[in-house]
Amino acid sequence: MSDWEIEIPENAPECDPAVEAIEARLEASSDRMVSAQQAMRAAERELSSLVKEAVAAGVPVPKVAALSRVTTDDVRRVLEMGGLY
Repeated sequence: MSDWEIEIPENAPECDPAVEAIEARLEASSDRMVSAQQAMRAAERELSSLVKEAVAAGVPVPKVAALSRVTTDDVRRVLEMGGLY
C-alpha cells in the first residue's frame, strides 16, 4: 500500500445518533447566526441612512437619537463616519 492509498473497510462504522444530532444542531445554529448577522447589517445600513436623512431634514439630533433608540454619540458617529459601527 502506497502513502496515498486509503484503505476503506467493507462495513462502515456505525454512526452515533447523539453525535449526528449534535452535528445537525450545530449546522442549524450556524445557519441561524449567519441569517441574524445579515439582518443586523441590513438594519444598521437602513438605520444609518434614516439617521442621516432625518438630520439633513432638520430633525434635532436628540430627537433622532430618541426615535431611533440610539445615543446622540451614535447619531454623530453616523454623520461623521457613515455608520453606527
